[in-house]
Amino acid sequence: MKLSFFSNVTFLLIAAMAGGALSAAPRSSVEDWACADEASRILNQIRSTASRLAIQTDTLESYTRGGLSWESHAGRLNMARESINEIGQLLQQLQEIRNDSAPWQRRAVDSVAPIAESLANRTEAAIDHLNWNRQYLWAPVYADHLKAMAEHASQMKKNVDVHLELADTANKLEDLRTQAAKAGS
Repeated sequence: MKLSFFSNVTFLLIAAMAGGALSAAPRSSVEDWACADEASRILNQIRSTASRLAIQTDTLESYTRGGLSWESHAGRLNMARESINEIGQLLQQLQEIRNDSAPWQRRAVDSVAPIAESLANRTEAAIDHLNWNRQYLWAPVYADHLKAMAEHASQMKKNVDVHLELADTANKLEDLRTQAAKAGS
């Protein structure tokens, strides 16, 4: 039996996507604002982690061209796994306040969660390959996993960026409308 360098990737994405939190009682509008602010804070954390993950996966993909040791691959895969798990935890937090977050925040989560799940699956497959085939780091299936990881990480960051920018633009537009209404009265 071959010893695995990695333990299996722990993913909280399934829990985050499985269902929303059950609310015990309706929230007040103040609590709704607090949840919306919290959701924005978490989305910004996902953006930051996804940015770091995109760098990690781009670097890892480049390793297939360089003849680096399996230990180098293992270290970078482990960093990516940790970032993916962090994103999974953040998505789970968002799921808990989903019903009280803004519609744009729910759409952001809905656009990110499937990408995160695919990314987690590809990462687990790459780890499995490395655990069982350390001498075949040039194998096309392994290179495909690394390429998909890099693409998914980049797409996740772009999706969160777009939703956060859209919300920021909507807030600026509302501020301008308020200023115009005040100027007209």
